[in-house]
Amino acid sequence: AKYHIINKNADGLLAHIRSSRPNIFSGQAYAAMKNNAAGHLQGLLDSMPAVEDMGVESWLDLFAIRTKMPNNTCPEQSRVDGLAMCYTPFVQPDLINLIFNMPLGDKKNSAAVKKIISEKAPVLSKFPLVKGTTKYPYSLPTIPAKVYSVLKSKARMGYRSGYRDTKMNDYLDIMKEPILDSIASASFKNYQYYDHERIAEIAGQYYYKDNKNKDNRIRSNKNYAFELDWWFTFDMFRRSLSLED
Repeated sequence: AKYHIINKNADGLLAHIRSSRPNIFSGQAYAAMKNNAAGHLQGLLDSMPAVEDMGVESWLDLFAIRTKMPNNTCPEQSRVDGLAMCYTPFVQPDLINLIFNMPLGDKKNSAAVKKIISEKAPVLSKFPLVKGTTKYPYSLPTIPAKVYSVLKSKARMGYRSGYRDTKMNDYLDIMKEPILDSIASASFKNYQYYDHERIAEIAGQYYYKDNKNKDNRIRSNKNYAFELDWWFTFDMFRRSLSLED
């Protein structure tokens, strides 16, 4: 990835920053999204300073500020503010400017944040942290925390711990009729960017495979549940922007 950053090669860098999601779109639509993403990324890379002028670490900080903050952090903050107003110190301009002068060691593994907590509010270090739906010890560094979260999540999904998180399945069961109605609708069939056969297969595999035994369906079709939930969420968003429904 460093080679592509230094040479500002969007096509090469794209493979390293892509976030995989269920492929619910047609091949033509997928190719168009990939090409447009590469074009936007190339424009961003061309606007960035040379890595040699500021160092890789500071370059990556600036890249994250210009990409993740407006496309992920800010929309999520707006969503949370709709539930409860909160304050996010790490997006304040003064603090962002200080980041570029902060030693790399203070930025790794949230060292600076944990130092502030230990000095100002040490009681907070007694609470576990959360990634997704998994809790992990406050003391774990970044990479061990990710490994711990993945292993614990897999153990839970495999039901070795005895705990079964069925919220997604419960939701999909309640929404079975609206979901199947959406797939049978003209709006769905006329939307040219969908891979219609793939989406219908996902719904069929989830709802009708091992249908008589809910526990077996949850266990064997958890991947289909994720894909179905992802498609239906997008489809509701799509229809909210359309005047045809």
